[in-house]
Amino acid sequence: MARTERTMPEPNGDMETLMALSHRNIEVCSKAYESMMQAMTEMNAGSCEFAVRRLERDLEMPVRLAQCQSPSDWARLQFEFFGELVADYTEQTQRVLTLASDAAKNGADKANGA
Repeated sequence: MARTERTMPEPNGDMETLMALSHRNIEVCSKAYESMMQAMTEMNAGSCEFAVRRLERDLEMPVRLAQCQSPSDWARLQFEFFGELVADYTEQTQRVLTLASDAAKNGADKANGA
């Protein structure tokens, strides 16, 4: 099979127009990227704080279980623990989704206003 040489197509329009469009595209992307990075920083900080809080609660559980006086105390404590666990993860998920949604909206707003 014969190999064909590829060449870059000639730009349509003058170079000044292409450069202006490229500059505009870079500006729009950098403004959207700024919002995304801010949101990612907030998400990371929030996730670290959440992990620390959850780990502290998880580490308290064996001590609390050892203090139970009856099987019903033990069952109640586990039930409460898992209820709190589900509530905490649900709340954290909602925070992350809100931050991501806000970041997308803010990035789009900044890009459109650029």
